[in-house]
Amino acid sequence: MIVEEPRLVYEVEAFLFQVKSCLDVLSRMLEPALAFSHCKFGDKGDEIIKRLRNNCPASLAIYAEKIIKLVEDAQDAWIVELITMRDTITHYSRLEGFNCFVEDPYIGGGTASIHYPTMPNTRKVLEYCQDVLNRLLSFCEDFIRFTLEIMATSNQP
Repeated sequence: MIVEEPRLVYEVEAFLFQVKSCLDVLSRMLEPALAFSHCKFGDKGDEIIKRLRNNCPASLAIYAEKIIKLVEDAQDAWIVELITMRDTITHYSRLEGFNCFVEDPYIGGGTASIHYPTMPNTRKVLEYCQDVLNRLLSFCEDFIRFTLEIMATSNQP
């Protein structure tokens, strides 16, 4: 028997939403660094890649390429999946394959098996969220470091 717990789905959605918001805020660091107008992490990161490729001064291209590679690697590893899941939950209010608690019937006299919530890819929810958090923190650290390199280089006489 699958017991669906909508509150758990909402909690996961809130987490995914906050991660996406973090990426949007992070991308705004490029505004002062490269004199970009409103910069956001749209289209699962493709928007920021396009801005860096098309609007970065040649003297800063080597630094922009570091950020582009960082975003592309993260897209492949976790960002595309995360944003797709977030959009699915937010816009369609259902994440197919998201099993909350799976409980074997308890009739008494023995033990009942309760399985932890799993994502559509069968990973445990807590494991998935912890992995995303770790990846996000590492991504933020690298993104900030590369952006500061751009700022330091562009402010040199």
